[in-house]
Amino acid sequence: MRVKSSVYFPELAARAKVYRGRRFLYGVNVDVSGDGYMYPLSNEGGIDWGQGTRYSRKLAHVILMDFAGQAVADTYACDFDDDFISCMPVQGFTIPGEAIREWMEDKVKEA
Repeated sequence: MRVKSSVYFPELAARAKVYRGRRFLYGVNVDVSGDGYMYPLSNEGGIDWGQGTRYSRKLAHVILMDFAGQAVADTYACDFDDDFISCMPVQGFTIPGEAIREWMEDKVKEA
């Protein structure tokens, strides 16, 4: 099992999670910040955004798993990819945790 490397930032301590994706010449990176910590999301197996591919679906699953757990990720990753990840600008994105929470509440109401 891999342990996430994290750094504590006191100025972020009162903030909810925020997911930031950035594209570089050598690949992509998604960082999570909030509750005073910042850490990278796992990109094993490849992640991407801005188009509906298996890599965007993987990123949707990884974000939901980090935000809400395995069961939510397994249930809603395809919808989250369609509604968020595949629609993000190719250059990069920022998704506030509050937007994910509101999206999840709407999904539960639809069910």
